[in-house]
Amino acid sequence: MSKNNSAKQFINENGKVRFRLYKSGKKWLIAGTATVSGLLGGMFIMPHGVQAASQPQIGKVIDKGEVLATKGSATIPASSTQASTATSESASTTDLNSASQRTSTSTSTSTATSTSTSQLNSTSQSSSTSQSTSTSGENSSSTSTNKSQSVQVADQTEANNQTTTVGKALAAVTNNHSLKNAAAVTANPDSWQYKSGLSDAKNRMDADYHFFYNGIGADLQINVLNLQGPGRAVKELGQLYDYYLATNGTMLDANGYSQAYSFFGLSTSNTDYAAGFAAYSAAYMKGIVGWLDSIKAKANDEANVNSIIDYKPYDASALSGGNFGNNVSAFFRFVSNWIFGAGTFAPNVLNAYTPDASNIAASEIKSTINNANNIIGFIATQVINGIAHMALSDVRSLGGADVAMNTNPATQNPISDYVPNTLQQAVALNGGNFNMIKLFGLSNVITSKFVNLIYEGIAEVARHAIQYNFFNGVKRALQNTLNGTTDDGSAFYSGKGVVGYSVTNPGQMADDDQTINLSMVSEANGYAWAYKVLVPLIKMASDNALKDAENGNTNQANLPAFYLVNQLITANALAGDQGAQIVNNAPHAFPQAKQVDGDGKVISNYSYERDGKGARAIIEQLYQAEYTAVYQAYSDYKANPNISAETVASNQAKQTFQSPTDPRLPANDSHYTDDSQVFTFTLSDYSRTVRMLQSGSQS
Repeated sequence: MSKNNSAKQFINENGKVRFRLYKSGKKWLIAGTATVSGLLGGMFIMPHGVQAASQPQIGKVIDKGEVLATKGSATIPASSTQASTATSESASTTDLNSASQRTSTSTSTSTATSTSTSQLNSTSQSSSTSQSTSTSGENSSSTSTNKSQSVQVADQTEANNQTTTVGKALAAVTNNHSLKNAAAVTANPDSWQYKSGLSDAKNRMDADYHFFYNGIGADLQINVLNLQGPGRAVKELGQLYDYYLATNGTMLDANGYSQAYSFFGLSTSNTDYAAGFAAYSAAYMKGIVGWLDSIKAKANDEANVNSIIDYKPYDASALSGGNFGNNVSAFFRFVSNWIFGAGTFAPNVLNAYTPDASNIAASEIKSTINNANNIIGFIATQVINGIAHMALSDVRSLGGADVAMNTNPATQNPISDYVPNTLQQAVALNGGNFNMIKLFGLSNVITSKFVNLIYEGIAEVARHAIQYNFFNGVKRALQNTLNGTTDDGSAFYSGKGVVGYSVTNPGQMADDDQTINLSMVSEANGYAWAYKVLVPLIKMASDNALKDAENGNTNQANLPAFYLVNQLITANALAGDQGAQIVNNAPHAFPQAKQVDGDGKVISNYSYERDGKGARAIIEQLYQAEYTAVYQAYSDYKANPNISAETVASNQAKQTFQSPTDPRLPANDSHYTDDSQVFTFTLSDYSRTVRMLQSGSQS
């Protein structure tokens, strides 16, 4: 049965699919033991923190601290006959979680209390004692004869990782400034220790490695059997990403040693093993970083830039209240997407990257991308709708691509103030969805560094696509007006199917669901805002220029934005709060959306805080360009009332305007190296003014 059919059955045939919602610790889980009515029942008791009486086996929470088979250390014998290879699917003894499942003739053993097996196979919390012995491979029967070459591997709980192994590795990344100058390490790639490091790194990142500890690829999956996996996997990916950048892609520190394995709770003193682990980790992260870069690159790929915003119709409910209340259908859609998978969102943007076939980690890179896309597909629609709803409602979108930059605290990367700073803020634009994210324990996923890196790519593509189409609308409105055509765009855009088109209230389009592409809605929005604000500005500039020219002065030239905005407010072209947003960067409050703090708690209505510098720039520069064209026309006529048509045409060619908000302007987008693709407006009022003066009409 296909995923779509399964999802449909889940929603429509609750008698056939049985799930149960219960709480384990602080997490709400789903297990396949109860009816859908039980799931709904759980929904209404969740605020009270009721503990389910029985916890079925399928939904048992498994975390790193629970599944480790040993709490001490295991020793890897340095046998020269070791059979481990780089492509081995078996787990070597540096994999702590497999120790209790194997036997060995090694003379080095450790005894520990294991709770993993009993917790996996029983609802009871009883523990059993097992003898944990280490081996260099499942099929190896060799006996360790050289203990001096042994690799010591220590397993750590999730809590210990923060203060011991992982803490030290992260400290090295952030504090050791010589990391980027890693020395060459002397390693033997033919040694079994090196190959063991390769194999262990592969296993830690594999999607098909399910021996207690799932590989990163598998852990990124969102399903009822792997509730903690996404959080753990994205955390590890974020740590590996930092280490990769800090070491210039070598995964080796200044001493030529690797700590990449530390993020998985492993440690070693063997240089060959560390080098093997580093080599595989570096190849893996090279592919992951390539994928992240490819997403952002799509922002400048005009052949595909619209695909991410047009993938699904615009949903105006992107901004909603803080509770999902009794919206049962939304709850079921959320749960079914989670269980059956949301699929890849806009695959030609998010899944268009193909790792180099020669990369030894190509398979793991692919699985990581596929499963990370499942997480993103789960929330991408909400993110894009939220960005569009905010931007298209706000007059400062006239600022186009001339934006200010904020910082994403999750990644410390610059991010446009056009979009929410973090994925958490973007998801929280819909309070119901955000609360369900928290309900199912995915908060640590949307706040993770790695998923925020993906979010930044999506936000960049969506921002560019919306701005690009918005500016297309602005171009149409301005050029029509500059050519002397009066057209408010209603017939054209309403005819295209845009719902709520209005030049008096352009933001209304963002309050209505749309069935046509968001790219067309964005263009219509740009046209409407330009007609509302910039068309009256052009008329103001023309009138002031003629008045000054007649009086022989330039009193109304080069007026600042705050003065022009005040004049537009006086002319009822702008509301007072809109003027404050342009001039004073005042926040735009959305009463239907809720602001959250770092813990996800609702603290106030969401305020869209954005710099109005782009809007101020186009208002000032468009005004001055029009003023100059008309003033020059009057001056040229006065100098020679019989000025020829040929001279007028020659002078007219010099009267042009390029918007500082154009998305193809190099100052706005580093992708463009020159202004050859920037749109040039023709200020036709120069020639029209000359013709009117020659005909004796100045009206």
